[in-house]
Parts: sequence; C-alpha cells; structure tokens
Amino acid sequence: MRNILVQIYCQYYLPPPITAQQTRPSRNPLLTVYAREVLLRFMTQLENRILTVGSLAFDTVETPAGKADQVLGGSCNYFSVAASFFTQVQIVGVVGEDFPQAHIDWLKKRGIDISGVEITSGKTFHWSGKYNENLSEAQTLATDLNVLENFEPKLSDDHKKAPFVF
Repeated sequence: MRNILVQIYCQYYLPPPITAQQTRPSRNPLLTVYAREVLLRFMTQLENRILTVGSLAFDTVETPAGKADQVLGGSCNYFSVAASFFTQVQIVGVVGEDFPQAHIDWLKKRGIDISGVEITSGKTFHWSGKYNENLSEAQTLATDLNVLENFEPKLSDDHKKAPFVF
C-alpha cells in the first residue's frame, strides 16, 4: 500500500527535474494539484485514526514572560490538536458546565470527533503551574480534579474499533 502511495506522490506531485532545454515544468499544474488532493483524501481514509482518552482542562500558567489564566489545556486537547494534522482523532473525556462551547466548536473545526466528550454538572479539571527561568521545569501550584475525579470513560462501538489509543 505504501509503495502505491509513494509512486502516486512521486509521479504526480513532485515537480520533474528541469533540464537545459526545458524552461518550465511539462506537467499540468492543475493535474498536480488534483493528484495531490486525491492522494490526501485516499490517505486520510485509511484506517489510521487515533482514540484519545484523557483530560480536557483549563490551565493557568505563569512563565517569566507573563501569566495566562484558564486557557485551554489538558493532555487530551494538546495531543488531539497535534495529531489532527496527520490523522483522524476521536476524543473521550469529561468537561464541566463551565467549559465554553467555543472550545468544543474549535476542536470540531479541526476535524476532531468530540462525540465521546461528556459534559456534566460541575467544574472542568483545572491545573495551575509556574515555569522556571529556562522553562525546563514546571512547579504545580494547584490541581483541581473537579468533574475528572469521578470520570468513567464510556466507549462507543466505534471508539472500540480504533486501531490506536493514546
């Protein structure tokens, strides 16, 4: 499968080498764009999605450069956003009533499947920390588990089929 993808990529996406007699690429640029789109669609349809189970949180972070209060945090959020650049991602987690709909919408806009996010009464998990001068070590100032304390992940049948779990 990978050999086919590499051949398609090399044949239609990579520009041809320019020779002394050639002043511009001989391939149609529209075909190259189209082939790239077909390849990307094909690659994203492969069974390579990741199920992410973890904390969706608020972070309050203090660094030598300044302080940010109640920003989007949690390992599930960080990992899901990063992984969404490369594959399909599903999230299973819990947030409180105080979790803004704008954060949920932003995750959806990134193409992240948030069907496993449970919104319950109470406050969202909140971590507060302070980083030292060279940012190499964080000192935890407070950890408020809130709704995460009693969270029991519920996996749908689709979640159970995910080939990779983080």
